[in-house]
Amino acid sequence: MKYLFFLMVFVVVGISVNAQQAYKYVIIPTRFSDFGDDLNPYGLSSSLQAQLADRSIKGVFEKADLPEDYCEALTVHLNKVSSVLTNKLVVEFRDCMNRVVWSEEGAGSSKEYREGYAEAIADAFKALKELPVNKTIDKVDKPKAVVKTEKNISKPVAPRSEGDVEKDSYKPVNPYYNNTYLVDVIEKGDDVKQILILNGELLGYKSHQTIATLSPSGLKDVYTVNWVNSEGENIAGVAKLDETTLEISLKNGAEEMVIVLQKL
Repeated sequence: MKYLFFLMVFVVVGISVNAQQAYKYVIIPTRFSDFGDDLNPYGLSSSLQAQLADRSIKGVFEKADLPEDYCEALTVHLNKVSSVLTNKLVVEFRDCMNRVVWSEEGAGSSKEYREGYAEAIADAFKALKELPVNKTIDKVDKPKAVVKTEKNISKPVAPRSEGDVEKDSYKPVNPYYNNTYLVDVIEKGDDVKQILILNGELLGYKSHQTIATLSPSGLKDVYTVNWVNSEGENIAGVAKLDETTLEISLKNGAEEMVIVLQKL
């Protein structure tokens, strides 16, 4: 009887612990209405990605279709706070029922918006050590996906010439992204394209650095690639580009890397 009693206690505790697991990852929007209609305004998405990475927390960029494990993830919301001398904002994590499960205010002293908001996000994240416990996963159904209509998305405008891009005012022309990369594919004439990285600081690049050139191969939608890694090394490859997907295959010695990005 004593054995059965302890066995039942073990099973109950095991079920309780399993039901009290932390959220798996965080979804990072690429647009924040409080800060304008631009993609990655003032580098906010990049700053959030960096802060999560510093804490070994998985962060992925938001997509139109909700993932199957949406209720095992949190979504970041940013709210601007009025302030005269500092850049203030509130970072919120919301669950799949849009309930706030973590919130913290942060402030940045830099006068430039990009640097100031990055400081504010870092300040808010000082209070975050790990993701909170998920108490909703077994209690809710997956919400319906929110369709992004044309009125929610700002129209991109042509960029300035290379070397004259202002980080805070740059508007992507042809953005593609995956969980890691956020890039803009720019036409340079004669079907040659350049890939400009928008979250370069996190990945070891300079901000808004050109990291690849795509040259026509003679085949439809297929390009040869000259890719520059974060160490400045050139890597040759091939890419397939259409209106929805950019797939890049790079081979560096015996190693092969495939990067797949979706049109935003």
